[in-house]
Amino acid sequence: MIQEQAFQQIRERIITGEFPPGTVISEAALAKDLGVSRTPVGEALRDLARAGLVEQVPRFGTIVRTISRDEMIELYELREAVEPYAVALAADRISPDDVRRLEKLCAQIEAGLEAMRRSGQPALEGAAVKEFLAADMAFHTLLIAAAGNRRILNLIRDSHLMTELFGAQGRIHTEHVVAEACDFHARILDAVRRGDSESARSVVAEHVRVSLRYNLESFDRPRGRTDVADLGLPDDVRAMLNRTEGQP
Repeated sequence: MIQEQAFQQIRERIITGEFPPGTVISEAALAKDLGVSRTPVGEALRDLARAGLVEQVPRFGTIVRTISRDEMIELYELREAVEPYAVALAADRISPDDVRRLEKLCAQIEAGLEAMRRSGQPALEGAAVKEFLAADMAFHTLLIAAAGNRRILNLIRDSHLMTELFGAQGRIHTEHVVAEACDFHARILDAVRRGDSESARSVVAEHVRVSLRYNLESFDRPRGRTDVADLGLPDDVRAMLNRTEGQP
């Protein structure tokens, strides 16, 4: 479906930082870039707005949202309240086919971790980040879908999407972070496979709390110095800012 493809491609540009918070998205330019008409792009942007990823401002355009620290906490509190319950339901209802699909997603993330260790790379970069986040999102979405409650799925999917997208932009996916995600997923899968709803509930709640801690650490990390030359300011304003730094 063209609309879904447009949604995924715009989402990917947000998650990789190609469209950072504050970016004004031109519907016409994006449609031309994606090689589609404006209609599916407009529908995709409206879906992204409903998910909270962008904001559509009348007579101005579509802007990639900036999430606040408090909103990040609220989203994770929502996930911690609902997601463990959904996974506990899934432990009682999941099919053997879905268990096998979860196993494959775990194996995919573990393979990425092993490749990272072999290369000696300190953190995931570029395509590896996208693959990790896609597999992580797929694992959680499939697990929650197995609960068989579409209202819960839609609620958690939107909050999970926002926490992943906005958190990923500042988070450094070190070997420790990826290994810990692998461990949590393996523990969750083991509990679900055994039909142990209480263990599944407990591990998921812990996983959400740890994810929040990582995201807040990224959020609170000091940002680099702003380069005045990149701001496109008038000469007199740029000169004034340079003088505050003791520059000519």
